[in-house]
Amino acid sequence: MHGKTGNGLRGGAKAGSVEIGRSEKTKLKNKDYRMGEFDWLEEAAEKIRDKEYEVAKRNKGKIPHSAEHGIFDDCSGTEKIGTRTNGFYGGIQWQLYNATREPLFLENALSIEKKLDAVLMDSQAMDDSSGILFMPTAVADFHMTGSRPARNRALLAANNLAGRFNPNGNFIRAFNDPDAGENTRPKENCAGTSHVRTLMSLPLLYWASEVTKDPRFRAIAVKHGLMAARHFIQKDGSVRSIVRFDPETGEWIDPNENEDVVDHGCGKAGYDASEHADLTKKTVGNCACISRQQAVALYGFTISFFHTGEADFLKAAEKTAAFLLSCVPGDDQNPGQFAHDHAGAADDASTADDASTADDAASVIAASGLILLAGLVGNDQSLLPPVAAALSAGYRTSALQLIQTYTEKRVCFDAERDELLDHCMSEGNRKKASSLIYADYFYIEAIWRLTGRELLIW
Repeated sequence: MHGKTGNGLRGGAKAGSVEIGRSEKTKLKNKDYRMGEFDWLEEAAEKIRDKEYEVAKRNKGKIPHSAEHGIFDDCSGTEKIGTRTNGFYGGIQWQLYNATREPLFLENALSIEKKLDAVLMDSQAMDDSSGILFMPTAVADFHMTGSRPARNRALLAANNLAGRFNPNGNFIRAFNDPDAGENTRPKENCAGTSHVRTLMSLPLLYWASEVTKDPRFRAIAVKHGLMAARHFIQKDGSVRSIVRFDPETGEWIDPNENEDVVDHGCGKAGYDASEHADLTKKTVGNCACISRQQAVALYGFTISFFHTGEADFLKAAEKTAAFLLSCVPGDDQNPGQFAHDHAGAADDASTADDASTADDAASVIAASGLILLAGLVGNDQSLLPPVAAALSAGYRTSALQLIQTYTEKRVCFDAERDELLDHCMSEGNRKKASSLIYADYFYIEAIWRLTGRELLIW
């Protein structure tokens, strides 16, 4: 289904058929699209199209990370070219081009892709985020156009990502050793580090196996994914952001692996994110359950199940989804309240209406992942039909509530401002909200996924 909005799975036949790419002519025939009930989705899609066209005109040539005072910054042509978020604006352009065939979006997407060639020539810029950079850019281009240069870029990235695999512990190394570079961690030997975000890069390896007919890429992705299902998910369904291994023996280093109760740290009053800024045992053992990483895990395990049909990936996605949804308040007034990363925080009446504590990025990543998970669970042959239907409906309802609340109360459709969302908790300071380009991407993806406009990038 490369380059098309069609039905079915790409690479995951065991999981059954999933309708996530309905054409505009057929989407209203689905029972989820009863006339009038979801008019807000079509209205949101039109507002996105109109706004993003104006934003694209203003930002030709830019690779934005965030916006300040409504104006996107630009990581292109700077030492920040390797920033791991730099593929998402290209992904936005491809999603918009797929839905509209507007040449401006294609022009911007191709420009961003070519600028990322600089990353392929910088060993310190290449890390475990290769899939996050090149799936929404080079691979999307190849799906849409069949471009040979795009295929080449993506395969260079896939080979680099595969080369980071440590067979001793079955993990893909996350960070580079300390050096002058954007994607390094200071004062730490990083050979044994693994990060939950790597799950979002695994689709690059699934894609590489598909186009080259070489099973080693897929094998690496599956081994890493199964490792993550064992070591990143804690007993209550929350996830660690980082785990460490002895790179020589593959032994997992976690002093608290036998504890029944895990201290999530940042759910407590006065939490200081700087306490978890380095790769200390405190970070590994009492790992702060960051809502954005919880959402990434949910999405990452879901997409691996999508590609492979591996039952353990579905179980991992369901477990992480259960914890995440337990942290979302039931009134929909502040769907990102779980962003302060503690199961009980969402129930604190003193913060329930404080929009400043919400993490837009976490909410929209989770929503888009839940939409995909709903379709997969609904077609899961291993479950009794009533169970599958109930799970699917629950995930889809939760996703719709999140997206509708954001659409009505939080998204900025003002075409004079570049960003759509601006309450993402800063990675360096979780008390400071800002815009992040990937929040905009996943919001658009969720709307596109619900309305049948989506280019299936991952």
